[in-house]
Amino acid sequence: MDATKILLILSFPLLIAAMGISFYNRNQAKEDRLADERAREREIDAERRGSFKEEDFGLLGTGRESQVDSAPPEVAVSGTPSLAPAAGPERRAFLEELEAMREELEATKGELSLMEEERQILDGEFQRQRALQAEVARPGSRLPSFARVTDSDAEWNFVIIDAGTNSGVSRGMTFRIRREGSVVGDLLVREVEPDQAVGELVQGSLQGEFPRPGDEIIVANAG
Repeated sequence: MDATKILLILSFPLLIAAMGISFYNRNQAKEDRLADERAREREIDAERRGSFKEEDFGLLGTGRESQVDSAPPEVAVSGTPSLAPAAGPERRAFLEELEAMREELEATKGELSLMEEERQILDGEFQRQRALQAEVARPGSRLPSFARVTDSDAEWNFVIIDAGTNSGVSRGMTFRIRREGSVVGDLLVREVEPDQAVGELVQGSLQGEFPRPGDEIIVANAG
């Protein structure tokens, strides 16, 4: 695996995080809209309960029909003002509007369900990338190497590896040197050619013996 592909893998969590933020904002807007619609529905239900239509109060056949008929349109039988239309075209329009709002509410619930599934997929991928990044950072990482040390000198503090610009290596990159499953130190690239690069051991990173030919080169911790 060359350095470009490995670096792309390590940058993937940033993309996942950005998508997660976008998803959270969209999800929050949907939830706010759903809450508003639920509040409106409760308000409409309350208005319907306050209506003075005879069948709503069970007044038919009680002898009180005339009392309801003579009541002002804006006042319920109990004397409490009602915001819902009592009868006729206005009431039908009111009920149609309520039904349309309920259908829209159900559609919104469906959209939220799909968004939750999408969030779970993104979260799973994000966790997978984090695990991969942790594997890179772990001493003695089992990740495959993409180059090897071909020459080194402890006195002059230089290390030459057999990967260069053709493998995506560029000046200023930092790689990890591994030997027999254990990390030796970190290499900072100073000069790059098409098929090789020269670097120096990062101060304070040496663990044991100075790098030697045959040591493996892996990607350093992106964090």
